[in-house]
Amino acid sequence: MRILQGLGFAVDEAKDPPEIVVPSFRRDVSMEDDLAEEVIRVWGYDRIPSTLPGGSLALVRQPAALRRATRVRQTLAAAGLAEVITYSFVDPERLRLLGWDPASPDLMTLRNPLSQERSILRPSLVPRLLEVVATNRHRQSPDVGCFEVGRVFRSEGSDGLAREELRVGIALTGLRSSRAWYSGRGSADLYDAKGAAEHVLESLGVGAYEVRGSASPFLEEGRGGEFIVAGEAVGWFGELALGPQEGHDLADPVFLAEISLDRLEALPPRQVRYRALPRFPAVQRDVAFVMPQDLSVAQVESEIRRRGGALLKSVALFDVYAGKGVDAGMRSVAWSLLFQADDRTLTDDEVNALHAAIIDAVKGRFKIVVRGM
Repeated sequence: MRILQGLGFAVDEAKDPPEIVVPSFRRDVSMEDDLAEEVIRVWGYDRIPSTLPGGSLALVRQPAALRRATRVRQTLAAAGLAEVITYSFVDPERLRLLGWDPASPDLMTLRNPLSQERSILRPSLVPRLLEVVATNRHRQSPDVGCFEVGRVFRSEGSDGLAREELRVGIALTGLRSSRAWYSGRGSADLYDAKGAAEHVLESLGVGAYEVRGSASPFLEEGRGGEFIVAGEAVGWFGELALGPQEGHDLADPVFLAEISLDRLEALPPRQVRYRALPRFPAVQRDVAFVMPQDLSVAQVESEIRRRGGALLKSVALFDVYAGKGVDAGMRSVAWSLLFQADDRTLTDDEVNALHAAIIDAVKGRFKIVVRGM
């Protein structure tokens, strides 16, 4: 009370609790805490005992979707691709060029768009990625490798509400690497797009997947495929068809891929298991089959793995040939097979018998022949 009265505050001690009247010239005092500060600064800050703050700090955990998106961004950036961020609105004519019907009820049309060119929410990341590629080409940057992590939208159900899905889209065109004396002059191709998409799957812990043919209105026929994980399609890759390519005024082929991060999240997580390095040597054998062009290589490889059993540790496709020495409509496809046992050294007789059994199984199922190597 003495300190406050000395500072010009009127104190009415008759009331309980005492009432304090702030002088008119002290406009900085407006709450009880201000009065406490007035007392402390006169009494002396050094007289207040020091105490450490209490409580516990909880670790901040990012949501699973954000962690996945961050991992994908880091993976593709480390692979040399540039991240782009585009608007979620697309031009109906661009969608029509890629095979979508702008009047389809599956698309989300804005009621009050800023312009006709931005009147539909994107059903895929592809339209905007193609605009990025076209913009770079028109500015003398024909070599593009870019990706985007963003949401796509579609209308679903009678409520007319949008359903969102988080995806990563990839677009490649032009040279595979920048022009330099130490780098090659090879151009990006279909397998670069497939490899980038597989890189995404591996970064998210997807160890087993199938690749099947894909039929899309904006992809070249026979130049694309779908990724199947646990029986569900989670993405695709392919080469842009000539019509959409010319419609976007693109001179070079464009290779695309798109993976659904939300669908991967819904799949059961992969169980990671560790095992010791092999103690016994491996044995390698090669085999080549002459097969029709329309026979899926994945089907043949699946049969090889099935018949090889536990002793067949890896199957690597290393050659595909069609031309002189191979009949028209046929192609020669060759694999390298690696045999290894965990508890012993395999003998030549064991490997030869298993190798022959694999060949017989493939020949019997697909009616194809072995090509001499």
